[in-house]
Amino acid sequence: MIEQRLQRIKESDQQRIDAINDLNFTYRGLHMLLPMLVKRMVPPMTGVLETQEPEDRSIRMAMRRVTVQHGQMPRPCVCEDASNLLSEVQHMERATTGDERVYAVLAALLAVRTFLLRTWGRLIELLPEEELPAFRKEAIALQTREADQHRELLALERRLVDGARLMA
Repeated sequence: MIEQRLQRIKESDQQRIDAINDLNFTYRGLHMLLPMLVKRMVPPMTGVLETQEPEDRSIRMAMRRVTVQHGQMPRPCVCEDASNLLSEVQHMERATTGDERVYAVLAALLAVRTFLLRTWGRLIELLPEEELPAFRKEAIALQTREADQHRELLALERRLVDGARLMA
């Protein structure tokens, strides 16, 4: 009985560490990707990316701060899912042209943001409110900030689609 409980605690801790590492990996990838996209994309996409890049950096630094406070600092890793999503953004940026390129990159970035939201959700589920209330509260706040990033991309998509309809 005690061994099973200890095993569950150990598994939960490992899952929490994995989620933290996946978030860190994904934000690091975005930090490398977004400045390149800002240089190569066109308005209004560049404006949105210019505001998202510092916000991502801020979210990542806040995550690192809170995880260090709770003894679970992110460690270097490779998150295959995030790596594939980030590669898709790069591929869409290089493989497409014109308006198609903006829509393709936007869709790929939305997939990255969705992955981040789900990973934040997975981490939050692994943070028991009764045992780690401060960590959980901070993670929820950071997930909310990430959700704002996602909503900003969705709003851009809506503006682009509405603009295309007016042009048609």
